[in-house]
Amino acid sequence: MGESHVPSHVTRPLVGRWHLVDPATPADQVPSLRIDFLFRLADGHLSGAFVTPAREVELALAEVQYDGVRLCLHFPRAPVPDVDRSPAHSRELMRLELRRRADDDIFEGSWTDATGTRLGSTVLLRRASRA
Repeated sequence: MGESHVPSHVTRPLVGRWHLVDPATPADQVPSLRIDFLFRLADGHLSGAFVTPAREVELALAEVQYDGVRLCLHFPRAPVPDVDRSPAHSRELMRLELRRRADDDIFEGSWTDATGTRLGSTVLLRRASRA
C-alpha cells in the first residue's frame, strides 16, 4: 500500500475502513455501489488501499499524503492498452484530494488529474461503521 511519513499521533485517527460516497447519501446509509478505502499504520507509516466491496480485493494506493487536515490519495498509473508498457506510456496519475471537516469522521473533496484539474463533482469519505 502507498505510504505517508507523518507522525502517528496525526495519522492514527485515519486508520480503518472508509466509504467514498455521494454527498447526498444519508448519513445512516451505505450504498452498495461504492469504493472503500483501508488505511493502516505500521512502524509509524500510514499506508492505504482501495477496495471494491463486491470483490473485497485490495489494490494499493501509489501514495497517501495526510497532514491532519488535507488527505491526498494517489492512484497507481494504469498502462494504456495496446501501447508500450513503459511508465512513459501510462495514463495520467489520478488523485482524490480531500479536506477533513470539523467532524473527524468525514472528509470532503474531489478527483483531480495530474495537473490538479478538478474532475467531476464533490465526494465524501466517511468512516465505516465500527459495529
